[in-house]
Amino acid sequence: MMMRRRGDGLLLFLMMGAAAVPIIVFGMVMLGIFGRQMDNSLETAMRRSAEWAMAALDARVTAEFDALAALADGDPGSFPEQARTLMTARPSWLGVRIVPIEDGTAIDVAGSTLPLLDDAMVRQVADDGRPAVGPVQLGAESFVTLYAPVLRGQRVSGVAAAAVSAHSLSAALRMQKQPQGWFVTALDTQRTIIGHDGDVTALSAAVAASAFAERHADDDFVYTSTEGGEGVYTAIARSPAWGWMVAVGVPADLVEGPMRRNMYSLAAAAALALALTAWVGAAQARAVARRHRAERRLVAMSTQREAHRRLADIVSNFPGVIYRRVLHPDGRLSYPYMSSGIRLIDGTSKELRAPAPVGEIGGRIFAAEHREGWQQALLESSRTLEPFHFEGRVGRAGGDKWIRTTAQPNRLPDGGIAWDGIAFDITDLKQAEARLAKSLAEKEAMLREIHHRVRNNLQVVSSLIQIETFQIADDDARCRLAEVSRRIGALGHVHELLYGSADFARIDCGEHLHRLCLTVQAAARHEGAAIEVVVAQSLHTDLDTAIPLGLIAYELVSEEVERHDHARLHLSCSGGVVTLGVGSRRPEPERVATAGLGSRILYALAAQIDARLDFDVDGLAARLRIDARRFACRGAAPDCGAAHLPDG
Repeated sequence: MMMRRRGDGLLLFLMMGAAAVPIIVFGMVMLGIFGRQMDNSLETAMRRSAEWAMAALDARVTAEFDALAALADGDPGSFPEQARTLMTARPSWLGVRIVPIEDGTAIDVAGSTLPLLDDAMVRQVADDGRPAVGPVQLGAESFVTLYAPVLRGQRVSGVAAAAVSAHSLSAALRMQKQPQGWFVTALDTQRTIIGHDGDVTALSAAVAASAFAERHADDDFVYTSTEGGEGVYTAIARSPAWGWMVAVGVPADLVEGPMRRNMYSLAAAAALALALTAWVGAAQARAVARRHRAERRLVAMSTQREAHRRLADIVSNFPGVIYRRVLHPDGRLSYPYMSSGIRLIDGTSKELRAPAPVGEIGGRIFAAEHREGWQQALLESSRTLEPFHFEGRVGRAGGDKWIRTTAQPNRLPDGGIAWDGIAFDITDLKQAEARLAKSLAEKEAMLREIHHRVRNNLQVVSSLIQIETFQIADDDARCRLAEVSRRIGALGHVHELLYGSADFARIDCGEHLHRLCLTVQAAARHEGAAIEVVVAQSLHTDLDTAIPLGLIAYELVSEEVERHDHARLHLSCSGGVVTLGVGSRRPEPERVATAGLGSRILYALAAQIDARLDFDVDGLAARLRIDARRFACRGAAPDCGAAHLPDG
């Protein structure tokens, strides 16, 4: 009996052991799966944290660069004053220097701690025209040097350098709230620590991780050890813009502690598996499932909170207004949402939330002269569901402000229409446009006055020469002076024609030559003189080309009219060359002389516009060939062809 009881007990023990083995194996498998999932979750969370920290650091550096670029693009004479103002607004700036390209000598603009400039970095920024970041400079007040090009038009005239405190970079990292026990460290291109979140004991782990990352460029999640031998899991993110590195670390004990506790729990469960096999298995399965659900909820909540926070930051820092506008089925209009940027443009957000007629809403926002246009654009967009675009002056206190708004419409389930859009303050742009228009009008008026005065002065000179001609008895001298007077008069006629031009930057060559030939015909000795003008293309040019071209045409046409009582002028563009040909219907063996004063004047004028002048070629008295790059050609004009001038 005792032997059988022993055998039954042994069998029961073996059966219980056999029943416990699958539970233990199952528990070990589940522990392994759970461990891998925890590792994956940890790695994903650490990678995201490193990327967010890197993004925050990049955003901080970009903001500093924007401020430095605004300083560099300003008036050079006001650099010191602007720099001191900017440093007052940005305590993180320790000093500013400007390096002109001409002499390369650094100019101390402002600050007590001035950056130690790297000549190679200065040359790189001057050559590339792109900003750059230097390595951290350690000292009583560690700082990072930012380099930005100073642009004058399209040319880099210098390099502006600002020393930014490394503490401000650490502040940017501390704004990224890390879970308990985590730490984050930033390193520059020389792998020198430039910022951290305050956990100094983990800095050696970050340096070790960066050294490992240098050897294994593809590994951005590593296991390293601190100087004290403590294991640390580290995720690394690199900045594509500046080459910096951000390391987010978690002590191994913080990660492996839960694993060890699970192992102890599993060992205790195995000891009780003989009596509680089914219960322990079910409890373990439920615990694993609850843990997985809790982790998924935690990750989802953390991700959602981070997304909401980042979206809120973007909206609050957006340089304008983000809004939703709703046109209700009853025809009333309201703004359910307007971002905080509305205070920079107008303070009407509370009044605009309540539905009101479209005209009343427009009256609350825009000035009287723009309300109707805004209402028509809104109704047109609601009818066609095309994007809404409008700009106008705000009609509130401080009504000199202008805004530009654009929105995308979509139809709501209740039949209404909603626009999601943005609005910007463009007052500075409008003021700049007004100043530019005023300056352009003043310059054009001044240029017209110059041409007018030049024409008058030339007319006076021509009249004086004519008076002197009457007092000379020598016929040859009188003819020569009369020729000089005629040429000076031609100069005056050209300036008179230019004085009447509507646009000095784009002078219509066809119209210019047509009016010039009318002047030649009116001054001809014979009443039956006729001039034929043929313009094949609509060509436009500037003053530098129009004046020599007009003088050459005047000289050639005048010569042909004097010789034959008829002249034909042809202007065309082909093969990258603009050709001006002058001839007559009654050719003769000997044409324009090529050795007199007139020819020398013509050759000199042709040289001014890099043109080639040939006489007696292809049946023409003269042919002028000019590079077409001096002209703007719009193809054959609708009214191109022969334009015959009336006789007399």
